[in-house]
Amino acid sequence: MKRRLSSARATVLCLVILFSLLLGSGLVGDCQGFVWDRTDIGEAVDNTALAWNSFFSGYGDSNGWQPSTTVYYYGGDSAKSGHVYGVGSYSYVETSVTGPGDLKFWWKISASVADYLSFYDQGSSRAVISGNTGWQQIVLHVDSGSHLLRWSYKKTGSIVDNLDAGFLDKVEWTSAIYSATIWGWDYINGWQIPVPISKDGVATGYYTPHTFTGLTGTHTFTVPSKNSVGHYFSDWSTDWTDETIIVSAGGTYTARYRAGYSATIWSWCAVEGWPSVPIYKNGVYSGYYTPHTFSGLTGTHTFRVPDTHTTGHAFYEWSTGSTSTTLSVTSAGVYTARYKLGTSGTLTVTSPNGGEVWMPGTTHTITWKPGSNTGYPVSIKLLKAGVVVGTMTSSTPNDGSFSWTISSSRAPGTDYRVLIHFTGYTIGDTSDGYFTIGSGGGGGGTITVTSPNGGESWAHGTTHLVTWTWTGSPGANVKIELLKAGASVGTAVASTPNDGSFSWTISSTRPAGTDYKIRVSSTTTSATDTSNNNFNIT
Repeated sequence: MKRRLSSARATVLCLVILFSLLLGSGLVGDCQGFVWDRTDIGEAVDNTALAWNSFFSGYGDSNGWQPSTTVYYYGGDSAKSGHVYGVGSYSYVETSVTGPGDLKFWWKISASVADYLSFYDQGSSRAVISGNTGWQQIVLHVDSGSHLLRWSYKKTGSIVDNLDAGFLDKVEWTSAIYSATIWGWDYINGWQIPVPISKDGVATGYYTPHTFTGLTGTHTFTVPSKNSVGHYFSDWSTDWTDETIIVSAGGTYTARYRAGYSATIWSWCAVEGWPSVPIYKNGVYSGYYTPHTFSGLTGTHTFRVPDTHTTGHAFYEWSTGSTSTTLSVTSAGVYTARYKLGTSGTLTVTSPNGGEVWMPGTTHTITWKPGSNTGYPVSIKLLKAGVVVGTMTSSTPNDGSFSWTISSSRAPGTDYRVLIHFTGYTIGDTSDGYFTIGSGGGGGGTITVTSPNGGESWAHGTTHLVTWTWTGSPGANVKIELLKAGASVGTAVASTPNDGSFSWTISSTRPAGTDYKIRVSSTTTSATDTSNNNFNIT
């Protein structure tokens, strides 16, 4: 049997049901909570160094702000406000910092014009956006002390529009409190020479090294211009060249000291810019090319550069106005040798210059005219058919001669030349013609000059026998040449029988000299020989 409810009880039940419906609709009632240590929020806003908390007031999402992977500015996610509805409902996320410092963050709102996303610093509103916006960056300075920073999304209207949420991303906090360590370094004695430190023009009582902590803003640190062992201040590790350095960020700053002063030598060419030239210090080649800095100098020094650059550009003055290639230096500075287009200073190969026949295992003098660039070392290379096949020397003084012993393993050939160029450059000269490297006498024979072989004195207009011996089969005919200072200056006979002697009359126009030799060479094989020593023509 059904029982009927009393009128009073039915009324109460109806009110309970209606209240429940209203509560569920958000028109009455409230649900709120606070969620601590939101590491997921820190990851979403790309700053896990700060501690994050979240608060929600309203119905729906009971966890406050949440990571969002669908709307973000940076890194694939952002923090999205908790779901709230009903006039006056809000949800916020917060963190704390200790100032001074600088705060940067990106945010956006997707809601109705009556809803707001606000930023608060210690309860004071410092930025607000509303409605529907794109991503915006906010940059703020935070003063000294503890600060509670809060981003709050609040509904002030009942309309639900767009995503009905606020978003926060890429939060950056840079503390303006920093530490600066001041070191002193001596190039001769290392760290063992401490120097006193002044801060903002006042002596601190500290010596290097010392760390200044709790700094804010900009400060100046000063060290003496000369340390206790008399070495002069050079520069800071930051390349700041004054004894006083301006510091506005944390770091280690080292004051460096040198014994004496530094001089930097540059070269400049009006045509080619900044070429390199060798530097002579106090009359001796320093081993350096421009630009180079000579440090630790005391007293007076002289620096010299060549009269002419390898490309033929002539020196005309230093940046100080001096017109001598030798400059006297007594203090620190940058000194530039300036070059302009001038006469050629290139070199010229004189031997071997074509036609010579040299045997493996023998020693010969490579000769050349140095030109005006005697200050530049040269490299000497061996070419075969135009290709470099060996280096006689990578660097030798540009003095006009170099003694070269032909390797016993050098391949024979009639297409050899010598290339001489300035070390470090391609500028130089090559033999005008090919010379021959034989194969141990070619055709199985050798030739040996016996007269003149050194020490003879033969007068103009007189006739003498040139004699030689041979072994094996060097060939039926020979060529006889006259050499002066190693270079061929005439042919006594282009071809004569290989019978061991030739009658030679010395021309009355032949210049006198003490540096003559005779060379006898086979006309058909590589067999050849030269007088062992010089003879005289008087």
